[in-house]
Amino acid sequence: MTQLELYRLFDSFRALHENDKDERLYDAILDTMDSILGWCSPSNRLYETDLPADDV
Repeated sequence: MTQLELYRLFDSFRALHENDKDERLYDAILDTMDSILGWCSPSNRLYETDLPADDV
């Protein structure tokens, strides 16, 4: 799966949970999306390159 495909999959999942009363799952989704994008510590990246903001 490409970086963009994975990001979009998590983004659709995020949209389903953005209004949950318990925010733990939503926060976990956002943290994973940061790792997909490359907006995290280098050791937490899921891909070697940053996903360009234009693609998001």
